[in-house]
Amino acid sequence: MYELDKIEEAQYFYSQMLKEASDRDHFKHNLSAFLTAGRSVLQYALEEAQGKKKGQSWYDSQLSQNAVVKFFSVKHPFLWNSFRQRFCVMRRTAWAAF
Repeated sequence: MYELDKIEEAQYFYSQMLKEASDRDHFKHNLSAFLTAGRSVLQYALEEAQGKKKGQSWYDSQLSQNAVVKFFSVKHPFLWNSFRQRFCVMRRTAWAAF
């Protein structure tokens, strides 16, 4: 039930990341909020799945089969640098296309 709220929250912080990409501190704070909201989706989904028959096996299969879900299920100690580098490359590529 709460998963949809957290997905909307993650979408909001992602849009803020796009707007604030040139400001390192704002971007970093929005990235942190985005990742927290994304991980919360999984926590709510797990809680709901555990209360249903075969829910845990469904949840586990989702983690192993979906790259996005798998990404949010793992803590990334060096995520900031990795994400920032990829985001900047994507942004430069997008601007170059115009």
